[in-house]
Amino acid sequence: MHIGIDIDGTITTPFYWLDFFNQKLGTSLSEKEITHYDHHLDFGIEAAAFQTLRKDHLKTIHRLAEPRPGAKDFVNRLFFENDQTFIITAREASLATLTQFWLKKEDFLYTALYTLGSTEKRFLAARLGIDLFFEDRLETALGLSAAGIPTVLFDTPYNQAPPHPGIHRVKTWEEAYRVYRTFKNEKTKTFEGQLKTLLHQAI
Repeated sequence: MHIGIDIDGTITTPFYWLDFFNQKLGTSLSEKEITHYDHHLDFGIEAAAFQTLRKDHLKTIHRLAEPRPGAKDFVNRLFFENDQTFIITAREASLATLTQFWLKKEDFLYTALYTLGSTEKRFLAARLGIDLFFEDRLETALGLSAAGIPTVLFDTPYNQAPPHPGIHRVKTWEEAYRVYRTFKNEKTKTFEGQLKTLLHQAI
């Protein structure tokens, strides 16, 4: 299978940056109070001001990243099962080297890294033939699902929405891996069925 995997909020814990912004902005927001992916709405400042603050401290913020519990074990398990694992992140290209270093430091195994600088991932995912995508941003998950790419969405306060048939909401990497196994088993059965049909036709 070809697997797409987001970084921030998916491989990493979703709120590693929160203390930094609370300190800089003089706020004391808790994780439960971050209910928008566009975080400036929760901090009560203009989007431009928030983005300026973020860009001024871009590398400092991302160096704070910590892996989600179980992320390394399960991501590496996908790699060892001979799947093609593509890390596809909205991080800017300027963060590519830092991101590669972090992934290596944390012992993540993967096929290739793409730093898009955009949350629009469905076109690259389609080009790569992604069979299943792991993500935390609701809008990105909806876009992937609309493109026919099933998505595992890691549950956070900022991505709440009614159930969607193409999106599988999970809380842990253990749950995410179970969804993956279900998809892989179905794909294997489909392939074996097609192979039997072809062999029968050839006889």
